[in-house]
Amino acid sequence: MKAISTLLIAILLLASFAQLGEAASTSQEPLLTLSQVKCAGEKVEIQFVLENISIGDVISELVYKYGKIPPSNDIGKATVVYFTDTLDSGYYDIEYAFVVVNNEKIYLSNPGALKGDYRCGKELIPSPGLPIKRPTSAKITYSLISTSIEYAYKSVNR
Repeated sequence: MKAISTLLIAILLLASFAQLGEAASTSQEPLLTLSQVKCAGEKVEIQFVLENISIGDVISELVYKYGKIPPSNDIGKATVVYFTDTLDSGYYDIEYAFVVVNNEKIYLSNPGALKGDYRCGKELIPSPGLPIKRPTSAKITYSLISTSIEYAYKSVNR
């Protein structure tokens, strides 16, 4: 009888710990992150990721310095939602963004990340004091062309 009581107490404790583990894994706060800023042809593609959401959560469009972005089409079906925007080449510094999840504002977790001068599909001309984010898909080589009067640099994309 004592063995059965001990066994039942052990089973109840294991079941309680399993429920605590489930509650801890589902109670993570939603997290909004600027995940990438990259060249996509002549434009700049900006992508945010909203993680730690539950299936069925009500999610608004994302609001940030350069506009509003609707969530990806799989909203309500996944625990991660993407927000993607396409803008013209230029300098980008995303200091704030937010999205509303179930009537609670979730703010950008990494403000100012990936800031820089994104010149896509054009010759890269550095601005004084600003970093240049070069496209990773193209190699740029320089060759010296000389004439009898002047020297010039020619950019060749490969």
